[in-house]
Amino acid sequence: MKRHYLAMAASVLALAAVPSQALAGGGSLGSVVKQTQTATNGNETNQTAESSASNEQTNVNAPIAIFSSGSNDGKVDQSNSANTSSSAHNDNNTEQGNSQSQQGSASGKDDHGGSQVQQSQTGDNSNETNQTANSSATSKQVNVNAPIAIFSSGSNDGNVNQSNSGNTSSSAHNDNNTKQGNSQSQKGSASGGNGSTDKGKGDKGHGDKDRHPCSTKGKGGKGDRHGSDHPKGGSSVEQSQTADNGNETNQTAKSSSSNEQSNTNAGSGKGQGGKVDQSNKADTSSSAHNDNNTEQGNSQSQKGSASGGKGKGWDSSERGSKSVDQSQSADNSNTTNQTAESKASNQQENKNEPFSFGGDKGSKGDCGCSSRKSHEGHGVVNQSNEASTRSSAGNDNNTKQGNHQNQEGSAS
Repeated sequence: MKRHYLAMAASVLALAAVPSQALAGGGSLGSVVKQTQTATNGNETNQTAESSASNEQTNVNAPIAIFSSGSNDGKVDQSNSANTSSSAHNDNNTEQGNSQSQQGSASGKDDHGGSQVQQSQTGDNSNETNQTANSSATSKQVNVNAPIAIFSSGSNDGNVNQSNSGNTSSSAHNDNNTKQGNSQSQKGSASGGNGSTDKGKGDKGHGDKDRHPCSTKGKGGKGDRHGSDHPKGGSSVEQSQTADNGNETNQTAKSSSSNEQSNTNAGSGKGQGGKVDQSNKADTSSSAHNDNNTEQGNSQSQKGSASGGKGKGWDSSERGSKSVDQSQSADNSNTTNQTAESKASNQQENKNEPFSFGGDKGSKGDCGCSSRKSHEGHGVVNQSNEASTRSSAGNDNNTKQGNHQNQEGSAS
């Protein structure tokens, strides 16, 4: 299993005064606020789970009787019982989030031009998840009864009981829960400074000597009322938000379960008159499942206001320029690849194949054996198989994507 997680968040706040810079639309720029935020989350998860369980059981009864009448007549019981299970599981819970907030205000001073607020936010989340789960369970059960009797009348007449019981299960599962989100908020206000007008000073006048012959100095005239004008300030608010969520999920689940059961009764020679019971019982299941829950969301909010400064003097009715520029961008991308394979198999077999030769003729045969009547192969034979086999493969994907954006802007 390999996990790689990279998280980087950078926030830069810069405040600078640039009184000589010109503001579009009128007025020099008195103050500037610039804010930049960048947040990046990157994650890659690789998970591999492999599980294997196997069981093998074998019973063999193979007695040999040569010139031994009445041998190997005992009861033969052979049984196998197995509970075999295998499970492979991957679980991934990844959460990525960025929260960004900006507040900026700038005010231009009277006679010193306008103001500007610039704000930008960038949030990025990327995630890649690779999950592989392989599970295998195998059970094999074998019972063999193969007695051999040569010139041994009445041998191998015992009852034979052979049984197999197996519970075999395999499961492969991948679970992925990825959550990605960005929350961004911006508030900016800018107001331009008020303009002003200097009071005009009149030129010194000269008296009229003709009308005032006794005067040594004339009466001064009134100055010009229109003095010099200082610019009224403009204002500008620029806001931008960008949010991106990218996710890729690859899931592969493979499960296999098999069960094999076999009973064989294959005696040879005289005798073999006992009862034969053969049975197999199996419960075999296999399951492969992929579960993916991905949630992606972006929440963005912007508020901006800009007001131009008032003029004074002869143009007091005019205001400086004002501008509010807002932009929002949000993107969610998701790719999900899921593969689930499940296989369950069960094989059961019962064989009763006795073989007799040289039957008794009711007296001492040419082999000098007992005159006991032969019952070769006359026993009752019961054979039964019972199986429950299940296989399941499923993919479950729940992807939620959403963006919430809000903008409020005013310019006066």
